Amino acid sequence: MDPGQEDIFRNLKSSDLFSLINLIDQPVAFTDDSGQLLWYSNKFKELFPAAEHDPSIDSILESSGESGSLEIPGSLETDHYYLSAIKLRNDYSIIMVRLKNVSAAKQKDRIKLFKNSAHDLNNILTSIVNSASLLMLEEIKDSKTRKLIETLESNSLRAADIVDSILTDETGTSKTKRRIKVNSLIEELQNSLKSITPPNVSIYFEANENLEIIMGNHSDLYRVFLNLCINSAEAIEGEGKVIVKAENVASDEVPGNTKKRATKYVKVSVEDNGTGIEEKNISKIFDSDFSTKNKDYNSGLGLSIVKDIISNHDGLIDIDSQWGTGTTITIYLPARGELIAHNIEEKSLRRILIADDEKSILELLLDLFMSYGYEVIEAKNGRELMNLIEDNVDVDLYIIDRKMPAPDGLKCIAKIRQMEIKKPIILTTGSMGVGDNPSLQNLDITQILVKPYDFEELLKMVDELLY
Repeated sequence: MDPGQEDIFRNLKSSDLFSLINLIDQPVAFTDDSGQLLWYSNKFKELFPAAEHDPSIDSILESSGESGSLEIPGSLETDHYYLSAIKLRNDYSIIMVRLKNVSAAKQKDRIKLFKNSAHDLNNILTSIVNSASLLMLEEIKDSKTRKLIETLESNSLRAADIVDSILTDETGTSKTKRRIKVNSLIEELQNSLKSITPPNVSIYFEANENLEIIMGNHSDLYRVFLNLCINSAEAIEGEGKVIVKAENVASDEVPGNTKKRATKYVKVSVEDNGTGIEEKNISKIFDSDFSTKNKDYNSGLGLSIVKDIISNHDGLIDIDSQWGTGTTITIYLPARGELIAHNIEEKSLRRILIADDEKSILELLLDLFMSYGYEVIEAKNGRELMNLIEDNVDVDLYIIDRKMPAPDGLKCIAKIRQMEIKKPIILTTGSMGVGDNPSLQNLDITQILVKPYDFEELLKMVDELLY
């Protein structure tokens, strides 16, 4: 397979796509540009068992007597694949996804172009997210309006997660964690499962109305819970049910919680009355190479990946299963710490200098900190910031954007440290991986904040640095 095709196919396999395709009652096949099978669905295997031994789609169709089938007009072509359908004689149609040859060099050029646009894209998302956050601080009595603002904020943060996952590495795992409203995550999960849950399975949700806020990657956690629900549904033979429960618990109620990352946790459990797991396999289920499924055609997140994602969120995972009775998988995620409250008089004694060339972001930050009682000085670009630094303007904390014209944020920070100013500095950036930049090692940057940032987390960070 061409290296470009390998990248595309690897990204597809790491998503939830194949798990969802296996729920469709139509045969689906992925091939390379020469027609060699790369992956096929459960339905495809049912109709064409020869696929286990013959990798050629043309040969499989010919041997099954379907060689005369016609391709249905209206195929879809993108830069990476052709999508089409082939009508069979038994009222089924094969949905064909044929990957194109995409050179590795071309792929790298596209990724580079996208990364170069990340700063501007994240600035746009930052303005949307933070505008929504400021609106949420207002007294909005109309519940419908408040719900629309929450939806705007939530989806903008999800868009930011997607940008992060593309900008980080080929695993598609974002390194940035943001504030997540678990109730919104559960609601989204509920809406998704309505259309993909098999008719023999009923799914129920029991979630507290005021679940604690957690810090994490929305897309990763959504994938975890979606896959756990799909796995539970697949484990049910005949009629059955899946129950998803979510509640707040104290740290002492979390089994095996020796590190106690937080005083409160959000507990989410997925329970089914399926076949269960044999006792001899319980200790193996988190191994990367272990599966009770047929590896030839099943995909999706394995439990080893689920465990890695939860560990990356400082969470814990517990499993209880009885063979022939069912399985319950429970995940505990640490709640975000509360924002420490200080009175306006205390905050008015603290002065913050904010430097950002993006006008909308600068105005939003000014409104935010001034509404919380801080004294704020602004700089619209690197030159204004340098003038303030050279004038020895007294401040308690700096918030400086990395990419500013004439000069950039890093040069300004270098000047601050050359003048032996020891005050804390928060560097804001729209690019991932900035913390790995060797040029930052000698700048004594206190915190790095990736856009779009969460207002509450920014306030908490500032609070911890100033008090």
